[in-house]
Amino acid sequence: MTEKNNQRSLDKRWPQERIDREAANMYYKFLVNIHDKISSNFKGLAKHDPNKWRHFISVNEILDQLEESVVKLDFE
Repeated sequence: MTEKNNQRSLDKRWPQERIDREAANMYYKFLVNIHDKISSNFKGLAKHDPNKWRHFISVNEILDQLEESVVKLDFE
């Protein structure tokens, strides 16, 4: 985001605080999306204890798949 901001004309550049807020918002939406997709594939997972979450994530190799997906992302 900072690189893109630096390419803007001076009068249209965002302050660093806004960049930080936007980045945090994007990160939050990303995590909510992941949570929702996992939950939709395992009904009631959110109601289970953390050990069941860990087991589900481990058995389905969620972190490995997530890492591969994130590496392929191109942020604009």
